[in-house]
Amino acid sequence: MEGGSEHVVGSATGMVTDHMNVPNWKELAFVTNEIWDVFSETPLTWIETGNITGYGNSENVIEPFWATKPCGTCNFLITINSLVAIGRENQTNYGLREDKAHHGDWEVLRGGALIGSFEPEPEYANTLEGGAEASDSVEPYNGGFDTVSAIEPPNWTEHTWAGKNHKAVYEHDPAMCGEPWGSIGDAIFGTCSGFPLAPVSGGSPVTVSQTPKATAHAVALSAGDASATITREATGSLSALTSTIAPHARLGNESAGEASASYTLITMHGSFTLPAPVPKGAPDPTGSELAVIVDGTGAIRSIAVGNESVGS
Repeated sequence: MEGGSEHVVGSATGMVTDHMNVPNWKELAFVTNEIWDVFSETPLTWIETGNITGYGNSENVIEPFWATKPCGTCNFLITINSLVAIGRENQTNYGLREDKAHHGDWEVLRGGALIGSFEPEPEYANTLEGGAEASDSVEPYNGGFDTVSAIEPPNWTEHTWAGKNHKAVYEHDPAMCGEPWGSIGDAIFGTCSGFPLAPVSGGSPVTVSQTPKATAHAVALSAGDASATITREATGSLSALTSTIAPHARLGNESAGEASASYTLITMHGSFTLPAPVPKGAPDPTGSELAVIVDGTGAIRSIAVGNESVGS
């Protein structure tokens, strides 16, 4: 859905990500299957959620994520969770919705469970996007499908793309192939060399294993600054550290993981353009300050970028 006079208070998608493989995953290349709710075109602001592979964590492990722009004191925040295994079992429902009890809070849900929430956001979104996005100089091998619906007042009813104020648009770049599938609002996607793709298991996991500082430097390098300097290092829970870099962000139980787990936050100063999943036509987020939260294996769990000090 693009534009129109709708007041969208949420979106929902039934999503299947059969398999994803990202050859340049160590350089923050990624493939996503996701939805965006866009609140404003000028300046461009949105919240998004879905499945992601690559992004410094793995070549072929599918993980749920959510992201928002802006994020209070930062320009962009992405949070990645590690609780989903690879393969077709990633069939699930994602949702973005405005919290009726707290206007301006938007909740991110996966399978009905709260992943996280963020405020303040506008009460209504005016553009809804859904589909697959790729960022890799080598053609990634992937496939799946999704169906996206809008949720609108006054009854908070759900409907697919239809009507005079909705426009279903299917687009892809040369590395991705796809076509409308089924009813309006549904799409199937895959790589050109193997489309349409049969479901596969995804193969053996290929994942990161390195120190937190090595991960932070790799993120800075992929964001365009090989000489960025570390300004702070701290440890704590994922929820606490995420609140440090984005005070308005809150994690649900599924996204927070084990309460006893320890994570590492590293902040850096430099000049960054972060490769990131963004709505169609949006530039990658930029800033002079970068914050990276990693788990014990060195896998990325959150990244924030902005022009104010983050994580201080």
